[in-house]
Amino acid sequence: LYVQTPPSSVSFLTNDNRKCRVIIYDFKKLLKLKNIFAVVFYGYKRNEISQDDSSEFFTPDWEIAMSMTGSKNILCYASQEFADGNWFNIVLFTKEAAKMDVLAKEKHNYASRVLAPKRFSWVRLHNALLPKGISGNSNIKFRKTNYYNFDSMWFAERIYE
Repeated sequence: LYVQTPPSSVSFLTNDNRKCRVIIYDFKKLLKLKNIFAVVFYGYKRNEISQDDSSEFFTPDWEIAMSMTGSKNILCYASQEFADGNWFNIVLFTKEAAKMDVLAKEKHNYASRVLAPKRFSWVRLHNALLPKGISGNSNIKFRKTNYYNFDSMWFAERIYE
């Protein structure tokens, strides 16, 4: 039995007090859709970051995730703080153009331009396609990767053929 109550959200602390969140905006679409577009973020934590600074990052993450409620093109948002303090998140979209809905959010701009350089020494941002949907995850096709090194102000982009 499936009850339609989007979004469905799970947030919890892991055994080592790290934060994890999974939000599914449209479960039926997520299961059946092919050609899912993914944006994958990985942030490498600064050594001197405090637990308070880490927590400051988690609240905007939640606000960004909740601001996507009601979009027909966002399927899932998941984020995880690893035991070493590094951060990972993935957003699954029905199509690539839908990522612009997130990029246009004021809270996302604040998180990417203010909080990310404060919390991470470098970030990798991958764009990929899951041609067979979430069940065919071994067939991920990477489109591009953006590299941001905040300490040396080094930025690059790699386009995959």
